[in-house]
Amino acid sequence: MLIVTHIGDAFVGAQALGIVGNIIGGDAKLQPEIEAGVNLDWNFLSLQLFYRQVTNYVPGVLPLTEREFLANPGPISTLDHKHWINLIDQDFEPEMTEFTMRLNADEDWDPGTSMLRKAALLIQQQLPQLIPTADCFAAFPIDWELEGDHFEAILKECGATDPKIAKLRSIGWLE
Repeated sequence: MLIVTHIGDAFVGAQALGIVGNIIGGDAKLQPEIEAGVNLDWNFLSLQLFYRQVTNYVPGVLPLTEREFLANPGPISTLDHKHWINLIDQDFEPEMTEFTMRLNADEDWDPGTSMLRKAALLIQQQLPQLIPTADCFAAFPIDWELEGDHFEAILKECGATDPKIAKLRSIGWLE
């Protein structure tokens, strides 16, 4: 188990850097079919890291600005994913394949989930220093199929405070 934890911890920084790089137009590469460029005229409201437990720990990234939310308000779990950004799996190889194989061999996927939650916490702490974010900004990883019922607990684990959660609920972002 020490190997899995070590490999996962090594990827936290790489995941966070790749995600932030994609958002602010850094060196991280976007898949060609994804429309690049995010409007920084509005504050970021949230950054969702969508992944599939067991099979894929390189997340899809869904940034949401206040403007986009106001144009189509509703709970985050029901919003259109038209601005999805895919990180390129090969940018995390060969270590990510080895990491996923180890998780599958041990039949323990918690270190993969933990890795992404640590990455989201880093983003929660650092992104507001790089680009404009809402006062209730939330960064979080989620596998909606397996974790949707624990969404608020995940937000808290990733650094969202009770006042931020209350604000997100009051604007309709959170059910």
